[in-house]
Amino acid sequence: MVFPHKVGISPDQLSTVFPFHFCFDPTLTLSQVGHSLALLCPGIAEGASFFENFKIERPAYLVDFESILKQSHQLFILQVKHLDVKLRGQMKYVPEAGSLLFLGSPWLTDPAQIGELGLTISDFATHDNSIDLLQVLQAQNIALADTQKLAKRLTLQQAELKKINTAMKDEMAVRKEAEEKLLEGENIFQILFESASDGIVIVSAQGTIEMVNDHLLSLFGYSRIEVLGQPVEMLIPSRFAEQHVQYRKGFVKHPQNRPMSLSKPDLFALRKNGSEFPIETSLSYVHSQKGLVVMVFIMDITEKKQAEKDLAEARDQAIEASHLKSEFLAAMSHEIRTPMNGVIGITDLLMETALDEEQRKLLKMVKDSGASLLYIINDILDTSKIEAGMLQLENIDFDLSSEIEGVSDLMTIRTKEKQLVLITQIQSDVPRHLYGDPGRLRQILINLLGNAIKFTLKGTVELQIELKALEDQKATIFFSVKDTGIGISARVQSELFQPYRQADQSTARKFGGTGLGLAICRKLVELMGGRIGVDSQEGIGSRFWFIVPFDLATNEIPQPLQQEDKKELYPSCKEAGNTLPKILLAEDNNVNALIAMKMLERLGYDAERVTNGREALDAFNRNSYRLILMDCQMPEMDGYETTSEIRAIEQKTGGHVPIVAITASALSSDLERCWSVGMDDHISKPIDKQLLASIIERWVSQPF
Repeated sequence: MVFPHKVGISPDQLSTVFPFHFCFDPTLTLSQVGHSLALLCPGIAEGASFFENFKIERPAYLVDFESILKQSHQLFILQVKHLDVKLRGQMKYVPEAGSLLFLGSPWLTDPAQIGELGLTISDFATHDNSIDLLQVLQAQNIALADTQKLAKRLTLQQAELKKINTAMKDEMAVRKEAEEKLLEGENIFQILFESASDGIVIVSAQGTIEMVNDHLLSLFGYSRIEVLGQPVEMLIPSRFAEQHVQYRKGFVKHPQNRPMSLSKPDLFALRKNGSEFPIETSLSYVHSQKGLVVMVFIMDITEKKQAEKDLAEARDQAIEASHLKSEFLAAMSHEIRTPMNGVIGITDLLMETALDEEQRKLLKMVKDSGASLLYIINDILDTSKIEAGMLQLENIDFDLSSEIEGVSDLMTIRTKEKQLVLITQIQSDVPRHLYGDPGRLRQILINLLGNAIKFTLKGTVELQIELKALEDQKATIFFSVKDTGIGISARVQSELFQPYRQADQSTARKFGGTGLGLAICRKLVELMGGRIGVDSQEGIGSRFWFIVPFDLATNEIPQPLQQEDKKELYPSCKEAGNTLPKILLAEDNNVNALIAMKMLERLGYDAERVTNGREALDAFNRNSYRLILMDCQMPEMDGYETTSEIRAIEQKTGGHVPIVAITASALSSDLERCWSVGMDDHISKPIDKQLLASIIERWVSQPF
């Protein structure tokens, strides 16, 4: 490629004036090389790569065609690779050819170098005025080079002096700023140091007091001159001083910051007047020019200790009050249920005798009144347990179908009395065997069904049970009780589950009740992890519902005895004239004992009565019994202690006599105590004859 006319001179002029020229395109491929350059560097020819033959020393950081083009106005110095030769010249862009043209010559500082390179003057220029110019340049070369070296050295020295001057100014400015910040920091530190709410003392590694704030002086009662330079142990009671010295030396060897929360317990400080006070401390350390120094923050915790003491006393009083309340509940339950057992029990016994119609009607009124009173008593006791935080759940495996059947049978009696229809529906996908508290579930259902029956004058009461979710061995079950009763206004629905709340006073007067039942239901449902609600329209009816999660039962649940199996437990004994199972009754109350003995007699059992635990223990040692009915509260030796003694004897002699607790307590802790001493079952007062028969059948039917 030849394009000398593009730069304004003929090809001969270009070859004469710039015999070391060359061209290269955007791919950095050489397209034309001057004859002198080819002579000087035989390896440089057309088609060669620019960067394989040349290294650009000036301008710096040029790596491609575009970057070279941008700097084409600069003076270029090229180092010929593999030769100790440099070219100096300019780049000229030729747009028509899209290439760069280098116009220059070897950078020589001595004419003698021409011969050393194997060149002659003719290789630089053969004709034209440029030869004279070159000769002049050669003649002036030495002087110019020396001048340039001197100028360069001077320039470098001036630049160095300028840098030094600038650096000195910058250093002075930085130092001044640092001094100002240091002074500002010292002022801020002093302000914070003196305004701190804690006492602060700075101690050297040798244990001498270097600095204190005003709060520390006020805390200990010293003046500043009295403490500076003194051992820090002057602030510590003498009985701790020696131990503190050892601790301080250990800290200096292995220093570590210690926050206030990690302060050792029961630290005390010593005031100037000799009085001691409790403190908390925190430590931080720093290495200064004087060595390690420790900053100690000291907080007077006299008020905190007093508050903790007061809190502990209040907690103890609360625990004692709770304990007293528990004892009061147990006593009230016992004192109320015991006479109620007499009223209801004797009424039941009388109703089994020959009575005329009027007598039976009057006795039924007595029994119903007693049952209503007992229902109210149970609500009050349950509410008291809830308020005291003592209501607990019992988690056991149970058969949901059996529980629902039992509740339905119980409620059917009441619906028949009011000529209502009770409908019970359990969806087929509801799991039958669950793990939870069947007693409390039964209590909720009886309460909701009882309310539905109470407030429904005609129509139906419907119990529906559905499965809402089943996952991870947990079933979420939906229970609803729907009635066609009087309904509830929207105004009072939100208050129904609060204690002592009823729809209105006229409702209470007409239908009775304490307003506690729904509040108890709400608490029981929440304890089970569920929720409860109501949907109702006044004059149409109500639907009370609750959703509770249950775990699936893990063990097989024994099926209850069928009715035909219960008719005769010991037919072979009776037919052969053998003695029926003998039962020991331990009961100190004569009325309760009379009722229990009559019930046992009518159930066909041979029963013996003792009046306290000691007599029961003697009877156990003398005779053989299939079952013991044990009252928990008796004089001389109560039922708990007696059971423990019996179980201790059995450990030595073998055997196991079932012991059923007779309790009037309202507390689950008393039932837990029954299990802990070795009792097998329990029955609450007032004693229900059918329940008593069921419990006895359960235990005497087992192998003796």
